[in-house]
Amino acid sequence: MNELQRQRHKRGAGFPTLPLSEATRMIKKIMTYGEEHSAQGLAELMGHQTTNSSSFRQRIAALRDWGLITGRGDALVMTDTARMIAMPISPDEELQAMQRSFLHCNVFSRLHEETAKGRALDKDSLKGQAVNRFAVSSKRADKFVDSFIKSVVAAGMAERNDQGQVVLLELEGEGVTDEDDEAEHEIGEPLPEPTPPPSPTAHRADPGLAAPAVHQSWPIDGGAIVLTIRTGGALPAWSFKEIGTIVGQLEELATFLNTKDGAKDGNEEIES
Repeated sequence: MNELQRQRHKRGAGFPTLPLSEATRMIKKIMTYGEEHSAQGLAELMGHQTTNSSSFRQRIAALRDWGLITGRGDALVMTDTARMIAMPISPDEELQAMQRSFLHCNVFSRLHEETAKGRALDKDSLKGQAVNRFAVSSKRADKFVDSFIKSVVAAGMAERNDQGQVVLLELEGEGVTDEDDEAEHEIGEPLPEPTPPPSPTAHRADPGLAAPAVHQSWPIDGGAIVLTIRTGGALPAWSFKEIGTIVGQLEELATFLNTKDGAKDGNEEIES
């Protein structure tokens, strides 16, 4: 048995089965209810009755692979990258956080780094790379490629063409080295978490107040609708349903205020 055959007999390379696009939607929902949760609390938010569910464990593992969650047991905490995705101050910041999350996944980061850019790639060629270069089991190769394509496109690091093929894009500054940087990162090594910029209203916050258990904002023309709940401890489980109802109502209000007809109707009501 040669070396390649021995590698194939080993356990296949791990990868996030939950694509980055789905993981970030999940993070935005989770962050509506706070930045720290127990495993059971997260399971319920994801629609699972128990933390023993294999699908729940796969989702948690994927969120870790994407660098969106850290901690163990009853202290699972959203990372700075997760916060920047869930509550960005601009579309550019959200895109940068998505790319940082993608690069946190070692195997996907390496595949993007080591594959030719600007050339159409079909799924079969990507499957071949998954099996031969990353020791992914042939039975899981389709799932690997599906997750990779959805994730790299969601991160703005690739595009799909009319034939359904994927074209990888160069990242800005990719391949350029900084002579002043003493430490070199290996390909796919997780990048350090960024320090999020201060909120525009941070200087008005009372330093004695606890961090918000819930903080969600919806941009509207000329401003924003902001929901913030601060509490000295964890929110009770029964409050999640009520908060979810309020969030839905605020989303509808933001949509209404952002439509020309809604703004017009609203002005007419005030004037009458």
